[in-house]
Amino acid sequence: MSLSLCHQVIFSEHLNSVLSISRMSGTAMFIGDLEQKLTNSYFHVSRGLNTLDYSNKLNLIVTGGQDALVRVWNPYVTKKPISILRGHQSPVTQVHLNDCREQVISLAENRDIRVHDINSHVCVQTFFRKAIPDFGFRSFGASIFNEYRQSLLFATARLMLLEHRDEDLRNLQVISHTKPVTAAIYNPLFKQVVSAAADSTVTVWTMASGHKAMQFRVQTMTRMSEPDYIEVSVLGGRERGTDKPRRQVVISDAHTSVDQT
Repeated sequence: MSLSLCHQVIFSEHLNSVLSISRMSGTAMFIGDLEQKLTNSYFHVSRGLNTLDYSNKLNLIVTGGQDALVRVWNPYVTKKPISILRGHQSPVTQVHLNDCREQVISLAENRDIRVHDINSHVCVQTFFRKAIPDFGFRSFGASIFNEYRQSLLFATARLMLLEHRDEDLRNLQVISHTKPVTAAIYNPLFKQVVSAAADSTVTVWTMASGHKAMQFRVQTMTRMSEPDYIEVSVLGGRERGTDKPRRQVVISDAHTSVDQT
């Protein structure tokens, strides 16, 4: 077993082994057979690990590291993880496996919470710290996931509970704009989507999180009774004479005027 400081230890009855993690790269995760019939396993992760969880049903290990990455492991393959779930902007401090939905719930040092689908490797839901002001200013000290109730209890400066609620998808309408979308384009330089609607509203979306990064409304000089339909294009590349990325949105409306933003 590693001589480095262990940050978490769990026992798996299914594996009949002890699993432990540390912040040492060479011994980031250790799996040791209690009966010593199998060779001990060491998993290498740069900068080490902060947290882990194991699922008997799925026979998977999930870990969170200092590098803000969530990794999904096969217990018998030490060289590399099955998948890497990205999106966090700070070290991952707690992870939980939701067996029945085959999802990973991860909590980060900056108090963001993300829900990942194990099979598609996609983030299906994000709870941003700014959206829930009651999170406070402290990082998550502890958390526990109740699979039966599908609820997450966590602690910062206070205890908080996130509960799952089934919604009637027949009555659920998810919209990005309040008016019909007239144009949308992807900007590969900044990995963002720019969309425009019939009310001259332009929205910039972050692809990784689905979060709205920016929104503004284009003002037209002529007032019309009908909605103004606009088209959008994105200019990438670099500013002339510099290495600074260029980001411009070119907008044309129904009055044939062209604006640059």
